[in-house]
Amino acid sequence: METLFTITNHDLEKFNPAQAVEIFRDLLWAGARRVGVPLSQVHISSRINVADGGVDARIDASKELVDSLGLIKSGVTAYQIKAGAFSPWQDAEIRNELFGKNQPADRDHLASSIRTCCDHDGTYVLVCFKQDMVDEQRIAAEDLIRSHLKNCGYTDPNVEVWSQNNLIGFISTFPSVALRVNGREQAVFQTHQSWAQQGTMLPALVVGREQQDILEGIRNEIRRVDAAVHVRVTGEAGMGKTKIVLEATRTDDLIPLILYCNAEKFLNSNLMNELLRDDNTYTAILVLDECDEDTRSIIWNQFKNRGNRVKIISISNEFGTTSGAITYFELPPLSAPQCSSIIQGYNVPKDRADVWSPYCSGYPRVAHVIGQNLVTNPEDMLRSPDTVNVWKRFLVGTDDANSEQVRQREKVLQYLALFRKFGFTKALESEARAISSLIAASDPNITWDRFQEIIHDLKERKILQGAHTLYITPKLFHIKLWADWWDT
Repeated sequence: METLFTITNHDLEKFNPAQAVEIFRDLLWAGARRVGVPLSQVHISSRINVADGGVDARIDASKELVDSLGLIKSGVTAYQIKAGAFSPWQDAEIRNELFGKNQPADRDHLASSIRTCCDHDGTYVLVCFKQDMVDEQRIAAEDLIRSHLKNCGYTDPNVEVWSQNNLIGFISTFPSVALRVNGREQAVFQTHQSWAQQGTMLPALVVGREQQDILEGIRNEIRRVDAAVHVRVTGEAGMGKTKIVLEATRTDDLIPLILYCNAEKFLNSNLMNELLRDDNTYTAILVLDECDEDTRSIIWNQFKNRGNRVKIISISNEFGTTSGAITYFELPPLSAPQCSSIIQGYNVPKDRADVWSPYCSGYPRVAHVIGQNLVTNPEDMLRSPDTVNVWKRFLVGTDDANSEQVRQREKVLQYLALFRKFGFTKALESEARAISSLIAASDPNITWDRFQEIIHDLKERKILQGAHTLYITPKLFHIKLWADWWDT
């Protein structure tokens, strides 16, 4: 049965050599992280098109860290990747790979990294991305390699040749790598690469010492292999929780394992059911955004006794801790100089950025809004800071400030600001309808349908966040709207 993570031979054949090497690197990093190989023992070349002695990657793994699926082996393993037209069962092709084109087939001309691997009784693995070999071809290729290595003085060389069926088997155990290969990474579950392309994730991260400690703490926890892992990152809306998790997982060994999605969507997904099956071998790091306490409790209850195969990072604006194995990180606000640095990132002079940074109250998102508005709305931002309505600019965005669309959006937000949170979906819809009826009494043009459209737009723009229960972000914007309602 085909699933979201199904891979075919055609999926592998579409990649050029550089892309194939990158995918195999991701696969090796994911495999090494699954069994806990120390980072210092994983050596993967970054020189895709440079001759480096024949080997693209090497892993030195102790016996207890061997991967039961065969990707990570005991001792030294050298991996050489072939992503073009290649027939490893033909002697001429193998000679060229081992010794170089038109070179003598002797020990002196054996590629240096292959010689090093054999000198340490390691395993040489030839990886063929675009070959779907039958057993006879694979065996013939392995026999040819062994024969040449024996002629170089190695009595019992360890050799394996992998083709597409091997690669599909390995990749299928890592959902994130599988999505990258089959091209479905823009679906409900995003890879790290896809997640990083979201507009709010593109600006550079600015952190202080506290945020840096949290970033490193997340990495250290998620690299543990001794037990099930759940890292929970909390903080006020707009504090940069999702961004710091993105950057914490932006390392070679973690990127290939990341699956990012909304917590509620994961809770109701087939993937959750697949991961809970005892007979599957999926390995992943789940980043679950907008994960409220109830959803967190349900998901962790299902996974906490399932071992270290699936790790969880949940993100929420709801504070609090619980007893048990969950590791909590509460994201603090940035300092005024750090907010100023964010604003300066929009090519705003430092003296102007310093004037505006205190108004951010440590919220990175507000700093980005101010920085962008100082550039895109210069006619207003030239006014004195105590007379410019920054929150109006936050409300307007790129729309016409005098448009009916913006007027209705402001009206809805001012009524929503009367409540700390409000229910919007499923059993809590009555709360939203009650607010909608109050608004309709003031403005009959904002019908229930129009109200829902505005709510959808505000959620898309991250002004409203949450799953079943929605709230206005950032908190200071909520307070400002609430005050404006009473003034009006």
